[in-house]
Amino acid sequence: GFGAARNGYSHQGQDITAAEGVPVVAPVAGSISFTDYQAHAAGYYIVEKGSDGYDYFFAHCQKGSVVVAPEQAVLAGQPLCNVGSTGDATGPHLHFEAWEGGWRVDGSSHPIDPLPLLKSWDVSATPAAARR
Repeated sequence: GFGAARNGYSHQGQDITAAEGVPVVAPVAGSISFTDYQAHAAGYYIVEKGSDGYDYFFAHCQKGSVVVAPEQAVLAGQPLCNVGSTGDATGPHLHFEAWEGGWRVDGSSHPIDPLPLLKSWDVSATPAAARR
């Protein structure tokens, strides 16, 4: 979870276990800021600037599955990549971060615990009557 101790730093997001190849979609409308690869860290990753004011970081995407590019506009629910285990992942999962003030923009930008946002988007946790 968020803030868990790691070797020399603390975990800046939430890890969501899922099968290799499960689609990862944009949580909100926005635009893609970055797509890149870090062999010894995030693997294939994407950064989205959300229309809600947060930046979102999606890491460990499956090799060859990233279907967006920098400066591309995206809609909520639009596919971004598939769950993978690239980089320093020990198994398939999505590493997901939410940032205030931009993703690694300057000293004032910082990650927040994305769990409340994830729970607010989880339609399976919302009673069917409330979804109507």
